[in-house]
Amino acid sequence: MVRLANRRFLAFHFDLNPFSPGGDLDAKAFVVRNRPDLAGFAVDPVGALIMTPSGEVLAEIDAFATAEELLQAMRDVLLRWPEIAGPFPTEAAPPSAIEAAEARIDLGDRRGAREILARDGSPRACLLLGKLARLEHDWEAMEAELKRVTDPALAVEVRMERAYRLWHTQEFEALARYLEGFPQDSPRYAEARYHEGLALYHVGKRKSALEVWRSMVRSLPQGPWVYRADWAYTTAIEGERREFSALGKRTSVLRRVGYPVENPDVTRPGGEPLRRF
Repeated sequence: MVRLANRRFLAFHFDLNPFSPGGDLDAKAFVVRNRPDLAGFAVDPVGALIMTPSGEVLAEIDAFATAEELLQAMRDVLLRWPEIAGPFPTEAAPPSAIEAAEARIDLGDRRGAREILARDGSPRACLLLGKLARLEHDWEAMEAELKRVTDPALAVEVRMERAYRLWHTQEFEALARYLEGFPQDSPRYAEARYHEGLALYHVGKRKSALEVWRSMVRSLPQGPWVYRADWAYTTAIEGERREFSALGKRTSVLRRVGYPVENPDVTRPGGEPLRRF
């Protein structure tokens, strides 16, 4: 989702509250030019707006939408307005088949990505093919591709991909053992720690899970998995209770006011596969 946003959109955050320290009056003026309903002092929570450079609103995503819903909204915009979808001149001749395949994946064209990767045959191409199979919960196909990854430098990547089978089949004790001691210098370390916390939580080791997520948030640079760990921690601490008062008690390690919905990894483990196409 982040890669697609970076490829085809210019993302920026704006605060509609004119008295907020983070308020941007110029950004607000740009937004309300075509959305005057957002000009008031008190407005409903606003999620994401996809707009043209002139301010036309192409799509609006609910403030409480999931990452998958936001991703689908971006793809829908690109389908309806092909001039935004590209390809652009800088992408006409990508330097590698891997980058071309990643671009197809970002745009939702997994069939096109598979065609490119099948012709490449490199260890990283096999890794990406394994990831595509993993996203669809096709474990046999995933394993067949991962076995073809012969580059030792990709061993940690393969390890994390295989961990997802244990997560989705709810083999939590095995998952906790499998992720223990994951290399800290790996770019997927935060992802592994987050899932190790989930595994511990779902085998009844709640305190250990909370400590994993708390230490992640406090010790690692902020990013998608750290934010998700904070969400998981807050969900596990609050249970059915929700704290939204700016003056209320903070359960979030990041000191956020709260989260409007529960983290589904905590409340509904496993997840659903993406449909195949």
